[in-house]
Amino acid sequence: MMQVLVTRSAEDGARTGAAVAAKGWRPVLAPAIRIRFFEEIETDLENIAAIALTSANGARALAALKSKPENWRGVPVFAVGRITAEAAKAAGFENVETASGTVASLADLIAREYRGEGRPVLHAVGRAQAGDLAGVLAEAGVPAQKTVLYDAEPVAALPEPVQNALSQTPPALDWATFFSPRTARVFIDRAEDAGLVAALGAVRVACLSPAVAEAAGRAQWRTVVIADEPTEEALLRAIEQGIEA
Repeated sequence: MMQVLVTRSAEDGARTGAAVAAKGWRPVLAPAIRIRFFEEIETDLENIAAIALTSANGARALAALKSKPENWRGVPVFAVGRITAEAAKAAGFENVETASGTVASLADLIAREYRGEGRPVLHAVGRAQAGDLAGVLAEAGVPAQKTVLYDAEPVAALPEPVQNALSQTPPALDWATFFSPRTARVFIDRAEDAGLVAALGAVRVACLSPAVAEAAGRAQWRTVVIADEPTEEALLRAIEQGIEA
């Protein structure tokens, strides 16, 4: 059975692993990062116009806050895509709108729908969040503030089963999947630490975007495929197409 490495953090990785298994492949779960929520941060959810989410972990971090107003579930939420919107709903938010999967589409949606009368949009982010959604919104005339609510900490080493799989000749991994530049960089760093980076030359890799593929390009891979849109479904389709090529 084809083995597919899943490097996403634990909760997202479990969902992707289930999708991999549904394709008839064997998922190998090896999170490259661990998420740590900052539960004690003071966040004023009463005096904001809305919340902007560019990741599912932003929704989970907000739900994990120990101090929230009684009406926090009714705060309008703008999610970058379907998976993030589903996470927001699962976290308890009741008023969620969904953009088409890119930060640009999210900014456009918020600018069209903003009715905050001067109150800011809160962008819930991790410490290593890339981009500047708050700045883009400010240029569009929408006040916004970026609030760091969690950290994504790199793992110290590859799991032993992954090291064992890469140590075989040929490696027992068929595909690796990367959903962010950071997970690609961390995985390659840990492979280098273990003296196994050369083994990646026999592994195919599927990347969520060109930026992710650029980060993964630090290592040599047998094949690199890129999803035609930034979704889990598109990444899995890219693997199917790579198998057939």
